[in-house]
Amino acid sequence: MADLADHHDGGAWRIEVDLSACVGSGMCAGIAPAYFRLEDRRSRPVRPLAEPDDGLLEASESCP
Repeated sequence: MADLADHHDGGAWRIEVDLSACVGSGMCAGIAPAYFRLEDRRSRPVRPLAEPDDGLLEASESCP
């Protein structure tokens, strides 16, 4: 499960994946491949911080 809403560093968003909740569907990586990748059948952030982006929100909201 991707979490963006509560984690901010200045103007950037902190990207985190709750590995205990991630089911490895790959939706986030499909929607926002610049921000998420699948590794060991779980989503991982490509980098820990990103500028606010609608695609990132869409990926987070699509998480089952």
